[in-house]
Amino acid sequence: MPLDVVGSGQISQIEVIKSVTPDMDGNALGGTINIKSASAFSRPESFVMGKFELGENSVAKSTIVDTDITWGDTFNDGTVGIALSANYSNRPFVSHEVQGSWNDDDGRLFLEDYEIQPAEGERTRMGVNYNIEFRPDDDTEMYIRGIYNKFEEEERQQEFIIQGRRDPIFVSDDLIEVTRMRFEQRDFQREIKQTLLNVTAGMKKRTDNLTVSGDITYSFSEEDVPVIKSAQFRTGNEQDPFNEGNPFQFRTSNFYPQYNDQGFPTNQLDQFELRRFREGDSLVQENTWSPRIDFEWDLDSVFGGHPGTFKTGIKLTSRDRFVDDNSLRTVGGDDDFTILDIAPPGAGFSIFDGRYMYPSSLNADTALTYLNSNRGDFEVDAEASADNSREDDYDVQEDILAVYAMGTVQWNEQLSMTYGLRYEQTDADLLAFEYQRFRDDDSFLIVENMSSFDYDNILPNLQLRYDIDENSLVRLAFTGTVGRPKYEDASPISSLDINDDWDPESDPIDPAFPNIGELEIGNPELTPFEALNFDLSYEYYLQSGGVLTAGVFQKEIDNPIYEFSSFERDVIYNDVAFEGLSRSQTRNADSASISGIEFNAQLPFTTFFTSSTFLDGFGIDANATFISSDVTIFDREDEDLPFFKQPAEIINLAFYYQKYKFSGRVAYNWQAEALDDLDGNADEDRWDEDRKYLDIQASYKVNDTFTVYANWQNVMEDNKERTYGRKSGRIRR
Repeated sequence: MPLDVVGSGQISQIEVIKSVTPDMDGNALGGTINIKSASAFSRPESFVMGKFELGENSVAKSTIVDTDITWGDTFNDGTVGIALSANYSNRPFVSHEVQGSWNDDDGRLFLEDYEIQPAEGERTRMGVNYNIEFRPDDDTEMYIRGIYNKFEEEERQQEFIIQGRRDPIFVSDDLIEVTRMRFEQRDFQREIKQTLLNVTAGMKKRTDNLTVSGDITYSFSEEDVPVIKSAQFRTGNEQDPFNEGNPFQFRTSNFYPQYNDQGFPTNQLDQFELRRFREGDSLVQENTWSPRIDFEWDLDSVFGGHPGTFKTGIKLTSRDRFVDDNSLRTVGGDDDFTILDIAPPGAGFSIFDGRYMYPSSLNADTALTYLNSNRGDFEVDAEASADNSREDDYDVQEDILAVYAMGTVQWNEQLSMTYGLRYEQTDADLLAFEYQRFRDDDSFLIVENMSSFDYDNILPNLQLRYDIDENSLVRLAFTGTVGRPKYEDASPISSLDINDDWDPESDPIDPAFPNIGELEIGNPELTPFEALNFDLSYEYYLQSGGVLTAGVFQKEIDNPIYEFSSFERDVIYNDVAFEGLSRSQTRNADSASISGIEFNAQLPFTTFFTSSTFLDGFGIDANATFISSDVTIFDREDEDLPFFKQPAEIINLAFYYQKYKFSGRVAYNWQAEALDDLDGNADEDRWDEDRKYLDIQASYKVNDTFTVYANWQNVMEDNKERTYGRKSGRIRR
């Protein structure tokens, strides 16, 4: 659930739990964030609070609006409490993305194609939250809490694609010439409407030494994409368009590659012929029921006379989710329509601070208006329409049953222990579809794929806390957690192209295996991540109010999930015999480990300058984490690979001032590069480069009712940079 679903005034407390306990869901490899909603009982009097923010997105050059309001009060002699919250935000956005694909020529990498992808749009979110409670006495609580949220997004993304169509000529290591290029322009537009409904009804009853608590939660989520549309135009293989002996060029001397298209995309628009129109929609719905009940006993004597508690409970989560995509692909038929016939584009524009020039602005609305007025001149591509309408459809029914038992014991005034075990059983039935295409006779089939899986996980838990003195303590935790695969990865979704690129003159085939194919398929046999986590930390609380902590951690992970690619010969799949089958599938790796050390300091400057009135109010918050990780991948066992999406260093540093009515904060964040996605070899792996952010915040408390504040995020306007293989890059702002 996005954090902006809940208004800030509706949040009474945010708990970051690094080491889960057995009564928490085990699906938490990195810990748990617990958001506690505001309660009318949390304040002695009725209250109203809210915020109104106006901001500017410097890239989009547009105004951001974000507001929420929360009200709470008690009634009926303080036994009934109601807290209500409403929130609204509107955020225009602009992103500039460039992406390159690389190839290898006898060990020398060269840029094979390049894409420029400017996008713009607007996101609007509005919602309400409520918390209605009944507390007839100190030992009884009943409540109903809920969230209703609507999110809408309109997005337009243009794409300009440059493809080299001949082997490169190396002028130097960073400059190549290409005698033929192909150009393509696309305009994609879509509208997204998301709905989230969540209702929880629960109770808590305390007796002499027993506390019974339970609730039932229903949630409904929907993503409706009523509009998906695009128009795509492409040239043929162009060679020296002005007959001046000037070849096309790619230069890769820095992270931002440059190209020389000899002005073709701007001056030869009549060469951009219609490739296809796309019209479609998509619907995703998910319904979840989750009842839970817990029993906790306060015990005077456990483990030889020490006080403690014992707690046990059961929880069932039943979830149904389906995806239904519809797509209509229309092509030009026997006529050759150009971009000038259908949708003459507007003027070009620069992106990435002038580094790149988008040649001309195609508009899908204009193109589709022409299509709707002249449908008789076009024809539907039945193959592509059927493929894209079914390839991502699926229906899944998942049930998770969890049972746990845990206890606490206070060994003495300094040492306490939490221990227990959680058992989770997961059962799921999945239905998806496979599209099979036969190029020999232009036929195709839609085949149902059904599968089911079940697995169980036993998650041990042991945690110790030792108070050294009134200022310092040590924590030790050994926990088991699990991370379930995404539905999309575990569903038997499949797209199978048969004889798509087969040339009988150059590719002789075995008569017994008369097909060549390419298969992309999900994996219902995926098992979840399983992790054993060890955490040891030391905390020291200073007289000044500061805190110093240091910790070490180790995670041993079985079955991490990754993307696997292979080429198989002489195989049979779905009753079709293949001489060669390229297969892409998400699979479980063997194992992985993550270990590290972390430091945290919250230090008012008065910690060091106790008599300084000038420094009173100043302080520093800092934390640093240094991580070593590795993952063992089948077929790449000898390579030293880090764990997926795991940077080796993360550093946060903030200076603050808080005194009288003013507070200010300057925060810097840096994180090292991380492996984003694993491919067949090191030349094709994708990495997120290191990132740095600088944010500035300031506020002034006008009176007990009003506070004004200002935020400046990403002051340095740092871009997200992604490297592909060893040289190529993807950049997003």
